[in-house]
Amino acid sequence: MKLTYTEIKDLIKMTDRDSVQAFINGEWNDTNYDIRTEEQARESVYDMYRDDEYMLGAFNASFLQDYICLDEETIEVLQKSEAYEAIGKAVMNSGNFEEMMDEYIQVDGFGHALSSYDDNYEEYNDLIIVRMN
Repeated sequence: MKLTYTEIKDLIKMTDRDSVQAFINGEWNDTNYDIRTEEQARESVYDMYRDDEYMLGAFNASFLQDYICLDEETIEVLQKSEAYEAIGKAVMNSGNFEEMMDEYIQVDGFGHALSSYDDNYEEYNDLIIVRMN
């Protein structure tokens, strides 16, 4: 997808025309922002959590119970015991990982997972734009 200079400038508040033109040409390398298609952003979230069972186990117990064979109370007991990796393994073994991640993205968006700056993100057509620093 080709965006106009004005569209990109408005999206990421750029003032440097050369940076915008570099983005349009596929040569943009600004570490302040990360721009991906929605599909790429979704895959990045999958990859981030697929490789981190501890973080998977730290999700809210009421959310997790819909995707693994443990009830909310049991999950909370395990979390209080700091058994986050065990819960994460249960998620990975459940076969519901992608469904869970899709629901997480729908509820929380991409910013929390992908933005290292302020947990926010912007959407433009199928682009996800996050500020990194």
